[in-house]
Amino acid sequence: KAKLQGFTDELSLTYISWLMCVPSISETKAIAIAKAYPTYKCLMDTLTDPKTDEKQRKAKLQEIEMAGIAGEKAKKLGKALAEKIYFYFMSADPSVIIT
Repeated sequence: KAKLQGFTDELSLTYISWLMCVPSISETKAIAIAKAYPTYKCLMDTLTDPKTDEKQRKAKLQEIEMAGIAGEKAKKLGKALAEKIYFYFMSADPSVIIT
């Protein structure tokens, strides 16, 4: 799917595969994140931006749009997944399960 969406370089494909290692992130969701934040550095700059608070950072993640599948409307990542992504990338111990 990533190649069909225009990701052709190996680094981008690796980044998308790496994002998919986070539980609940499908390839479609990983591609949407990679379109919004093309590199890990871009993603982490947003998640650690000192000019915004945690709520605003999570809101930016929530608003990422995923392409619609088979004629469906595009959807946003949403609050639950934004919380999970934020937790995994900002946690000192991401192996702790979110309840």
